[in-house]
Amino acid sequence: MNFSRSWWFEPKVHFWTSIFLYVLRVVVKVGVGLAIAAPVFVADGIHNTGDLGVLLAAYMVIWFVAKKSKGVYGADNLPAIFQGVVAILMGVLALWVAKESIAGLLNQPERMFDASSLGVITLATLISVVISLGTGAYQIRSGEPTLVAAGQEMKGDALIECSILAGFVGEYLFSMAWIEYVAGLCIVFKIAQISWKMGVETWNTLLQVSIGEKFEEGIRSLVSSTYGIGKITKFETYPLLGVAVRVKVWVLTQGGAEANEDIGEALRERIREYTLKEGHAKCKPDVFFAQPDKDWHRVAYALVDNAGVCFVAPRLKDANVLRVCAVEHGEIVSGEDIPAPRGTDQLLALIRSKRIRIYRAWDEENAVVGALRISGVTYKRTPTILPPEG
Repeated sequence: MNFSRSWWFEPKVHFWTSIFLYVLRVVVKVGVGLAIAAPVFVADGIHNTGDLGVLLAAYMVIWFVAKKSKGVYGADNLPAIFQGVVAILMGVLALWVAKESIAGLLNQPERMFDASSLGVITLATLISVVISLGTGAYQIRSGEPTLVAAGQEMKGDALIECSILAGFVGEYLFSMAWIEYVAGLCIVFKIAQISWKMGVETWNTLLQVSIGEKFEEGIRSLVSSTYGIGKITKFETYPLLGVAVRVKVWVLTQGGAEANEDIGEALRERIREYTLKEGHAKCKPDVFFAQPDKDWHRVAYALVDNAGVCFVAPRLKDANVLRVCAVEHGEIVSGEDIPAPRGTDQLLALIRSKRIRIYRAWDEENAVVGALRISGVTYKRTPTILPPEG
């Protein structure tokens, strides 16, 4: 039997089994802690409630990234809102545990632990340790990056639980009640750390904060190096609760719909591979194709025609011919020669009438270049004496 493919690792079975074990661990700790008035036990249960919330949010992220409903554009925010509520709740409960622990340190109440009470605490702790180690191994075995991280944290919780048990044993043997309250404050600090981390992740997801300049530069280089991509017109990256990322890129190509479909599929796969390499658990890249300017191929050359021999003019004022061409994929497919305009105003009027998008000259004056830029025309310096074919 291939255990890794057994029904235990079906997504739904994995989900409900993990949730049940998380809830059981919280119920055991909080229930016993309230029964014996032990804030450290309650605090650890609250800490595990945060783990449960993170797991639920992670599952929601995985589900939404894999099956985002059509027509629903804010689905990515739902797990973030859920995690934000959990973070706030954990913060409030951490303040309560801190208050109880500080009150216990100041008042130093007499604790009367008998052997049966210690037995209940020991049994509850051992149950929790078994759940932590078993669930952690179960999640790690799943191979899902998000669950592997959660499983490693679960196994680490077992050490905290053993430390808490050692504190209770010390309190019982040496009658030092303050040990429990100091341990409670230490766990409050850990709860505060988790709550803060969850809050920051929620904030970054809701505001769609960029993953980072280094990550974005890597994506840009990857996209630009993909065959068929003309240029990137728009670009967005943002986290989904720190375990997954959203990448949206708008690109300009000169291909048709069929070519764009192939380019888009190749680009999405390359982005997925890059994000996994960078340590992100999940990524659903979206590739959009912007429509090029219908006149993107219209180019004008300022030329000097000397008895039938043409040269690229240094400036407009030196030109006597303006060659208007249609250039596609680096080749001139059509062109016409017209008398060069005299002055910037005539040049702009001609550009509008001929729908020119690119103007070429050897070393054009800054005033002319500025006027062209305002009119939406790109100036490209052309340091060559070889004229284009008419």
